[in-house]
Amino acid sequence: MWNQDPAAVTTHEEFISEDDMYELYEGGNDDDYADDSSTLQEIKVYLLPSGPCEVLVEDNGIPSSEWNLPDFYKNQKVIKTGGRDYPVCPDAIAQRSKYFEAMFNSDSFSEGNKNVISIDIPYPEYFPELLPFLHSGNLDYRLITPENCCRLVRVADYLDMPLLLDHLKSIIVANHAIVKFLIDFRWSNIPLHFIKDIFLNKNRWRAQDSTFIRMELIFRWSADFESSSIQVEDIIGLVHGCMAGSSLRLGREELRFLRNCNLKLFQKLDCLGILGILERVQEVNESSLQNIYEKICIPCRQKTRHLFP
Repeated sequence: MWNQDPAAVTTHEEFISEDDMYELYEGGNDDDYADDSSTLQEIKVYLLPSGPCEVLVEDNGIPSSEWNLPDFYKNQKVIKTGGRDYPVCPDAIAQRSKYFEAMFNSDSFSEGNKNVISIDIPYPEYFPELLPFLHSGNLDYRLITPENCCRLVRVADYLDMPLLLDHLKSIIVANHAIVKFLIDFRWSNIPLHFIKDIFLNKNRWRAQDSTFIRMELIFRWSADFESSSIQVEDIIGLVHGCMAGSSLRLGREELRFLRNCNLKLFQKLDCLGILGILERVQEVNESSLQNIYEKICIPCRQKTRHLFP
């Protein structure tokens, strides 16, 4: 299903360090890269279900936003979104999007009978990049990048595109070391039902025990949970599901790491007693645990009594 040119793509299991990923995707100093024309200006990073890859920009660049509808599509309509018009074949795009299937093949949308149809979708600027897939069913390996990955999840979810959503889940899992640092990796772009299938489906993860990786992603995904529509109960369900059947034992360093990922969520879960079920290693004694929690200034020791036997 992926249209990939092996000669143009070089895959890497670890093509960039985690520190560099943080600098690139979570707001590093642009000045650090101002003169690095030999890499950033010539290399484009694409996200594949097998992991990240690097491609020289001159090797075809990115999918064109000026894609034209082939002449052999006789039945044509125009989709208007984001202030632009896009000719489409309703019969073709209805096969890859349940949103368009309902629009053109049912009475749910009165607009389906019009020749020009206006729709309001999230991030309409990415709609033209989806047109080749919507018509052919072939996913170009250049479609998904660190810059658009999370936003495409929201667009594909809105348009109800099962095949693309399934590929995006595989891509997030395979490229989690990059995705976790993306500013767009948050609840507003990645809906709860989508994230549940990633975090709670162990078959998607190749690592023997990916529990801590998934725990970190939960903490990063819910970074702004207090100002969002996410219910704490939903996050608790993710944590419980992630830990189910796992042999993971959280020690001092693991706790500190999760705290640094999302301090407010860490405090909230701990005050509710949730972190108490994540059995700590016996080597972590009372004094070392007390030192951790004093540093993050938990206001009421009584609320964390379960942490100090």
